[in-house]
Amino acid sequence: MARSFYERLTALDSSFLLLEKRHSPLHVASTLTFEAEPLRTADGGIDAERIKRHMVAELHRIPRYRQKIRWIPMTSRPVWVDDDRFNIDYHVRHTSLPRPGSDEQLKRLSARIMEQPLDTSRPLWETWIVEGLAGDRFALISKVHHCMIDGVSGVDLLKILLAPTPEVPEEERHRFLPRRAPSPFELWRDEMARRALLPLQLVRGVRSLLNEAEDARRDLGTYAREAYRSGGVDLMGLASLFDSPNPSDTMRRAMVVRLLTEHQDSQVADALAAVGRVDVLRDQAADLVKQARSQLKAAESALRTAKRKRDIMG
Repeated sequence: MARSFYERLTALDSSFLLLEKRHSPLHVASTLTFEAEPLRTADGGIDAERIKRHMVAELHRIPRYRQKIRWIPMTSRPVWVDDDRFNIDYHVRHTSLPRPGSDEQLKRLSARIMEQPLDTSRPLWETWIVEGLAGDRFALISKVHHCMIDGVSGVDLLKILLAPTPEVPEEERHRFLPRRAPSPFELWRDEMARRALLPLQLVRGVRSLLNEAEDARRDLGTYAREAYRSGGVDLMGLASLFDSPNPSDTMRRAMVVRLLTEHQDSQVADALAAVGRVDVLRDQAADLVKQARSQLKAAESALRTAKRKRDIMG
């Protein structure tokens, strides 16, 4: 059996899904108008099929447009999986205003489209081709869920789908082969394993921060000795303090501040910056220890739950 594929959403992107309500959809919207002539058909309409073909040819550059949301069982964590039933006709829709359509009518149509939430069982985007605008124009109304893009990446997306001139050669259509989505059990199993390993990963992070703090402490001693050799200030006593294994010595910080104030020595300023770096690293390490303890408790609880479920399932 082929290996399954999925991608976890970041905490920020997940929040856009969790906070969305029926009366407050969280998608990004835009309404763009264009000259109709380059895409006009013989009967005076817009060649919507050509627009669809162009979008399909570019979708391989935007893989998220062919992915949908799945939820990890017994959690509130979503993941991306390939949509094996992707249908471009569902996402690119064609409509018309009563000719000649005014800008006010286009705004009303845009508002009606934007107030409807996206279907979370499908890839979270839609594009509407609207013909019939006055002034020989047509419009594209686009909405994409905020968990997929933000305002800046939305502009980058338009750079892929649009071109500055109408003379754009049609690209070869790339075949879409969706990767196998994991089963609900696979998603739950992987999530429990990830949570069980979190405390170990946090401990490794603490060790890395402590190593960085030790390097910073050594830098402090180097700054002090160099300042002494240069004759700028007498920092030999301070150098011995920097060599102390205790990076949170209050007297050390006070001496650096005093020397910086009195002598305005650039190397002392470097030493002060290193002091601040040590203190920050120490605080981060303490926070990580707290997180590790909390995650360890959560992992133990999850493992107990998993064991009970396994016993029940026999």
